[in-house]
Amino acid sequence: MTLRAQIGVGNAEVNTNDTSLTSNHFLYLEPGVTGMIAFGEGRWFVGADVTALIFLDSFGSDPGYPPATHTSVTLHGQLGIRF
Repeated sequence: MTLRAQIGVGNAEVNTNDTSLTSNHFLYLEPGVTGMIAFGEGRWFVGADVTALIFLDSFGSDPGYPPATHTSVTLHGQLGIRF
């Protein structure tokens, strides 16, 4: 079994088109963990990973609203073969 921690950091651009096209940028963090299990003499593997996608709005993109942090959780499954 393999267990691996991961972290993603980046800039997300969100475009809205309410009355005029606006574009906001958010720093995001994406911590997560991946687990994989090998079988069939180590050639095949199955795995899963779970991450939390955290958008940091520390500067308050809209002056009418206070800064906020938005989080979502993702879960992915994997099936593969090693060559």
